[in-house]
Amino acid sequence: METVALALTVENTMQASDYNPMLPAVQADPYPYYATLREHAPVYFNEQLGWYIVSRYEDVIAITKNPAVFSSARAVVRPEQLDAAEKVAPTAVRAFRRGILLSEDPPMHTRTRSVVTRAFTPKRIAEMEPRIRQLARELISQLPRSGEFDLIKDLAEPLPVIVIAQMMGEEPKLRHEFKRWSDNAVATFYALARGAELSDIERTSQEMHDYMSRALEARRQQPRDDLMQALLDNGVREGVLSVDEAIAFCRLLLVAGNETTTNLLGNGMHALLSHPDQLERLTREPALIPNAVEEMLRYDSAAKETRVTRRLSGRRRRPCLHPRARGRRPRKGEALPRRSPPDPRPRPSVLRPWRARHNAAEGHSRSSGTGPSHRPARARRKAACRSRPSA
Repeated sequence: METVALALTVENTMQASDYNPMLPAVQADPYPYYATLREHAPVYFNEQLGWYIVSRYEDVIAITKNPAVFSSARAVVRPEQLDAAEKVAPTAVRAFRRGILLSEDPPMHTRTRSVVTRAFTPKRIAEMEPRIRQLARELISQLPRSGEFDLIKDLAEPLPVIVIAQMMGEEPKLRHEFKRWSDNAVATFYALARGAELSDIERTSQEMHDYMSRALEARRQQPRDDLMQALLDNGVREGVLSVDEAIAFCRLLLVAGNETTTNLLGNGMHALLSHPDQLERLTREPALIPNAVEEMLRYDSAAKETRVTRRLSGRRRRPCLHPRARGRRPRKGEALPRRSPPDPRPRPSVLRPWRARHNAAEGHSRSSGTGPSHRPARARRKAACRSRPSA
């Protein structure tokens, strides 16, 4: 019998209005809220959103390892919300419904993931590094030698967008369009969750859909060596993806290829400037940079994730969930956003760029989740991502 037991015996003293992850003030600095949640309401139900917020490390790991109970499908936007929104924004909502990878569970997630993993070989990634270094140097050389500059606008945003554009086989000059489309994809989620206006989002979604459709068709006629071609060869032609799903995959690559990297660069620099002693040590010891990248992701995570509760029937496979958040149990279809858990290692709230890369050595990555698709692998050295608790 499969059991997921969440130890939730503390009294929930927070009110429904105290914590709302959609509020700008919370997004600007969520860590004090996380600390309060972990201490007083490790599984906290927000009545306004219909979400449970799970904040303790052990509970989050239990959730990520049980897709039969906690599903990625449908994310946090309810079906009735999508039905209403699709009437005014069909292209944007259809792309959101498809939920390539982000809103899939095994075995579909495993099949879809294989489409791009065959293109992201260690050899190919190593071949990209010199070009990425060159691009970074070119952008840095354009920064003013004195005075102020905007790190996000001048470096953290353009660098990953140019890289993903080139990986997809498109010209770097399109980076502004790619960034606009990526921002629109992110805005779609928030607009749907908040019930906001969708007309501008629909217009931009249709524009991106038409462009990607033409780009994929061009590769049908004249194959190239890029990620879009990999989607055609490994996805469409092998029956794993439809053409529309391949377009949705391009949309995902745009966001995944730049949004989290921009966040990492901005959050990482903010952390170093806030800890000048660590910045000085990293400058003296550049060999620590690989560890520092992982530590930046762990200390101030670049992304959050969400699961939806799912019930199964049957005698041999019956999930058992024991939360007591605000006196009620999660029901089928309710969302459980996983607020990145505290690190179980010593002094997790302290920034340490030289911290041992335990999870990277094991081949696991918390930055992109934990679950069936995250197996130990020597070739995969991703960073651990667990947000810092408040000191």
